[in-house]
Amino acid sequence: MSGIRASAAILLACALTAFAAKPPLSEEAKTERNRAATAEFFAGAIQELHIELGDEQMKSLRDEPRRYVEGALNEEGNSIKRVAIKLKGASGSFKPIDERPCFTIHLDKFKGAARFHGMRKFHLNNANEDPSFLRQIVSGEMMRAAGVPALRATHVLLSLNARDLGLYVLTESYTQDFLAEHFSDPTGDVYESGFVKDIDEELQKDEGDKKDFRAIEQLLAACRTEDAAERWKGLRAILDVERFASFLAMEALLGVADGYDFYRNNYRIYHDPRTRRLSFIPHGLDQPLGELEFPIQKQPESIVGRAFVSCPEGRALYRERVAKLHARVFTKHDWAARTGELARKAQTALGAKKAKPLAEPMADLRRLVAGRTQWIAEQLAEMPEPLEFDKTGVARIAKGWTTKQEGGAKFERAAASLRIVAEGGTQASWRAPLQLAGGRYRFEARVKTVGVAEGEGVCLRISGSDPAGGWIAGDAPWKAAHYEFEVAEDGGDVVLVAELRAGRGEAWFDAMRLVRVK
Repeated sequence: MSGIRASAAILLACALTAFAAKPPLSEEAKTERNRAATAEFFAGAIQELHIELGDEQMKSLRDEPRRYVEGALNEEGNSIKRVAIKLKGASGSFKPIDERPCFTIHLDKFKGAARFHGMRKFHLNNANEDPSFLRQIVSGEMMRAAGVPALRATHVLLSLNARDLGLYVLTESYTQDFLAEHFSDPTGDVYESGFVKDIDEELQKDEGDKKDFRAIEQLLAACRTEDAAERWKGLRAILDVERFASFLAMEALLGVADGYDFYRNNYRIYHDPRTRRLSFIPHGLDQPLGELEFPIQKQPESIVGRAFVSCPEGRALYRERVAKLHARVFTKHDWAARTGELARKAQTALGAKKAKPLAEPMADLRRLVAGRTQWIAEQLAEMPEPLEFDKTGVARIAKGWTTKQEGGAKFERAAASLRIVAEGGTQASWRAPLQLAGGRYRFEARVKTVGVAEGEGVCLRISGSDPAGGWIAGDAPWKAAHYEFEVAEDGGDVVLVAELRAGRGEAWFDAMRLVRVK
């Protein structure tokens, strides 16, 4: 018996020695472990989640929906206690606790709760503004494929106190775990926009010193610098311009109409303490891919977007990035097939009866994704090269001309000339879209007319304006024509127009160029 006890003692001593010899996991190792668990969850099967709240907690969320209460989260028999739960959502997605609300789940708010698949915080969204339930997932995947930081998302089936809430979209949160995926140092400051607020308004600080907004003030000062060269220098000092070019390009490519660049909404800003530069992060990706023909040359409405493209370097970088990301993200991936795969996965989890209302919206999104890819390709083919002005301030415009007509007309290209032939009453034109820095310009060309009658004739102008130099009609040999116009200080989109308005006759345009007057 004593021998048995001795053997047991030896085994116990060996086990204790081995345990003592094994060092505790470093913070980096813990982060890697949590990230791996999170990645596995988002790539895995659709799970059923159950939120449990007591009567007192339910009443609290009715009265103060944005205030955390304590509850439990159950998944396949595994119950996590002491979970902090509150409601979330803006005007379009917020619903009261007794309907289909959106939730924020925080595992670190109260002591004692375990992480959920490596996450300490995540969100449950009701997709109230996305009938397909797919945009958050697809848009996020496309953003990340472009190198733009974006939250991962997946579907779950959710219930609250045994009340079936149906299909939800679960997204991770802007924690250090998320930031570590995209930045070399995840300990920096995180700024939140609020509803339709640009950087000159009161931003909220989620991480970092709540009173320190020096980085935002530096960015704002750079954007407001009048001289374009100095503005670009200031932007490069505080803004990660490479990341911003991708961010702006993807908001245009995905048609993010309610994001930062085109609506001053739905964004976060991260200040990397290692690079000391700011990066923009998209938020609320439940409404992109809503418009097939969302323009890829749309002028930004945001302070930073306008300042960026009003610099020649920013415009060139944006154009290069749009083409690059279309090739790398849209062309090399079959997003229509991916959308269909996600749709089938959700429909299977829901069952045929519950999935039926989703079938059409999901199919519509799949068709839009395929059509958007093709439409962007067509727009890129028509997109002119960035204008290069020579030492005298002249830029030749040989590429990028498209046509527009009302009534009958025939268009032809002959060498460097453009021709329009009226076939009955027509208002027809050759058009060249440009992005220009602020200043005064003169659009010049040589014009010839043959038998132009029954209308005003031929003119040069820009879209949205009338010709200042009169019309050319009848039979006129080659002659010089021009049109002068102003572009606002911060730059803008301009469409050059070479136009024929006539019932009969033909017009020729040659030697098109733009002169920078001042």
